[in-house]
Amino acid sequence: MAAGTEHEAFILRLPDELLEPVLVSSARFTPDPPLRTRYEDYEDDEEDNDYETPQALPLVCRRFHRLATPHLYADIAIRCNGRHEPNESVRRTKLLHRTFRESPSLWPHCRTLTILADSPWAAPGVPIYNAESLNMNLLYIAVDLVTWLTGATELCIRDCHGDHKMSDILSLVRLAAEHMPGLKHLTLHGRWGSPFDLPLVSDTLSDLGLSACLRTLAISGISYAGNDSDWKRLRAKAGTASFTELNLRHFKHNLSALEALVMWPARLERFSFRMPCSDYYSGDPALSQYSLAALQPILATQRATLTHIRLQQIFSSGIEGFDMTIFPNLQSLWLSHDLTGTDTSLVANLVSPNLRMFHWDQMLEDQQQCENLSSFGKREEDWLRAFAAAAAVERKPTLRRIRVCYRPEPFFYSYNGQDEDCSPLYPWDRMDRVAREIQPHGIHLSYNKPNLTRKQFNERVEDRYNY
Repeated sequence: MAAGTEHEAFILRLPDELLEPVLVSSARFTPDPPLRTRYEDYEDDEEDNDYETPQALPLVCRRFHRLATPHLYADIAIRCNGRHEPNESVRRTKLLHRTFRESPSLWPHCRTLTILADSPWAAPGVPIYNAESLNMNLLYIAVDLVTWLTGATELCIRDCHGDHKMSDILSLVRLAAEHMPGLKHLTLHGRWGSPFDLPLVSDTLSDLGLSACLRTLAISGISYAGNDSDWKRLRAKAGTASFTELNLRHFKHNLSALEALVMWPARLERFSFRMPCSDYYSGDPALSQYSLAALQPILATQRATLTHIRLQQIFSSGIEGFDMTIFPNLQSLWLSHDLTGTDTSLVANLVSPNLRMFHWDQMLEDQQQCENLSSFGKREEDWLRAFAAAAAVERKPTLRRIRVCYRPEPFFYSYNGQDEDCSPLYPWDRMDRVAREIQPHGIHLSYNKPNLTRKQFNERVEDRYNY
């Protein structure tokens, strides 16, 4: 399409600084397929991604190609676990590798590289860099991309099945430290069968110099390896790490290990800690130590700088001994219903002086990790009302938003003893009622879009009573 002609499309008359945002907003430039799940990072329900639109945009015209291509290759995800993935995933990974090999001009566009690293790796004694070690071993592609995509600022290495050695994963981290000078965000996702040894990880990051340049460190899967001498050595590094965000999941060590890790950065601003139900099946005594009260003194070591705290799936519930009022800069707090309970007597302790956003997740922290239609009843409504009152009247902070994360199974209502004297109410009507009451105080309450109508809810309730 020639520019400047009388038949030129109107959109092409826009300058680049206006046309580029239009193209980006018209398509979701996201890795294919997505590698996250509901229980990790997303607050809202995700719609199916349309991957054909981003891929087609660069083919429309030369100008679209110039503007859209950097976004198309900015967020790259590859799957190296050829043994566990369908042939189509293997084919896509190989095609992407060939594209980068033949077009080095695309390398500088990548900002985020995600590697699903689980694979058969190599036979004993065979270097992992050998592309011919096993027919389905695609780790050599990950090695190539880590060395080629030198402009990446975020590296995520995930492993879902546990067929690797931790040293192999850390070898990719070493390559990243050597070839990605701008690396700021590192995620190591080990899952249950492939945990990371905290002493080895911390020593590796220190030796490579990454602890002095990272901004985000996320680790899922900390093993039982380590002892008091290791934590003493890590405490000696207190205040030397540069990362300001620490995200932990499947952390299977004791409170001493956690405290040493939290003290490592000089300025910790964002902290997330989630210990899913499966961790507790191990029966390890260390896991029974965790509670909000136990985490309080650990978080207090960074109380002057923490702005965001997210705590979930800690099976000792109750907010007694958990005082957020001593955190002067805390702006966002995310807690689960199972963790807070519905006792209203101590809700004021959750309101920090500068709290702006409170997330309350209704997901049941059990094997099913879901909610039923009776999960948000009178007790939850009263607790939410009491929390808003504490924020608006007692503490008078800057709270402006309350977010209720509630996504119930739409087919099941179980009686929970909350509504003996009246008919159960539509849960979202309860939330709307609280929202109207707290709006005059400048607090906005939001929640997930209802997944069934009021009529459907009443039918579920009636079916329960007729059962």
